[in-house]
Amino acid sequence: MAALTLVDPGGFAPLPRRFVRWALAGAIASMLPRTLRHRMAGVVGNGALREDELMRLMRAGWSFRRHVPIPPTYTDEQIRQVPVPVQVLLGARSALLDAQALAARLAGIAPSWRVEIVPGTGHSLPVEAPDLVAERILTFPGPARPGTGQ
Repeated sequence: MAALTLVDPGGFAPLPRRFVRWALAGAIASMLPRTLRHRMAGVVGNGALREDELMRLMRAGWSFRRHVPIPPTYTDEQIRQVPVPVQVLLGARSALLDAQALAARLAGIAPSWRVEIVPGTGHSLPVEAPDLVAERILTFPGPARPGTGQ
């Protein structure tokens, strides 16, 4: 692996209750008719609810029993040991993590990592800003972007 891009990742802090509430609200809203579901996307802060194909896929998987493990919280030492360039894209409104706190933590323990907080996005960052996510992945690692400090 030459480089790693993490998009609003778990594992950097314990799973917060607000994420569980966000996920449950999204699951309930996903069952609503399309028009109402699209309106609720803004209310619950989940842009994925506006993606009709994704909702169809999600519904198709409801009958599949799965165990979704809670990711362990990585230690500072584990983070420092990552041997490749890393960029982290964080949703400014993420229900999973405190983007500002994680950015500050990573700046202190992994200063070579490129961290970007994307305004106006949440944990559904790839759905809410797909062009930005794709551009960041395709151009990393690469030279710093002028004017961004990254």
